[in-house]
Amino acid sequence: MKKLLFRSPPVYKVRSMVPTISRLSLRTAGIILLSFYLFAGVIYSFALPTEGRFSDEKEYLQLSGNLLHGRGYSMDGVHPTAMRPPGYPLFLTAIEAMGGGMVAMRIVQYFLFAGTARKKIDAEAFLSSPVW
Repeated sequence: MKKLLFRSPPVYKVRSMVPTISRLSLRTAGIILLSFYLFAGVIYSFALPTEGRFSDEKEYLQLSGNLLHGRGYSMDGVHPTAMRPPGYPLFLTAIEAMGGGMVAMRIVQYFLFAGTARKKIDAEAFLSSPVW
């Protein structure tokens, strides 16, 4: 056998100096941040006053109160209104019908937001994963 006169130099893998973050650690960090958000949201819900602070908040609460007490979808309890869409007042009416007050309404909304954010994290992880 012939000996080669020139040997090829060994191939070294060069690692990047920038640390990489795995998807699992990003997902774990996202879940920890969402948990902190929920904890802070529950505390904040108890710290806020129990009545509406803004005009639209007061109108939605008034609509849900009228729906709950059988006065229809109206602002004054007499004349029907089309000023606000009915979805959110129906949502508030359901919470109020189960015995929840303003604090419960806020806490449920924090949980709904956190659930939406969690689904977004899962969807992005699914869409960014390789298909084959």
